[in-house]
Amino acid sequence: MSYELANGPIADGMTVDHLCRNKRCVRPEHLEAVTRGDNVRRWAATITHCPQGHEYSAENTRVWKGKRNCITCQREAKRRAA
Repeated sequence: MSYELANGPIADGMTVDHLCRNKRCVRPEHLEAVTRGDNVRRWAATITHCPQGHEYSAENTRVWKGKRNCITCQREAKRRAA
């Protein structure tokens, strides 16, 4: 609602992205209309570590079927299974 009051209607196929990453923020200057894909990519870029705390670096990340996987966690899982 805040975005629309400041900028007009949200175009079809677009969604509002919170640039400040605070979902409760309603400041129009913190909101931007983007595609859902852009919104998801921006959100994913803010996740820098796997759930176990290992960094998603070039050396420690494998992308499979569009999802990032932690190589350290994969190795640890293989060791536990052996």
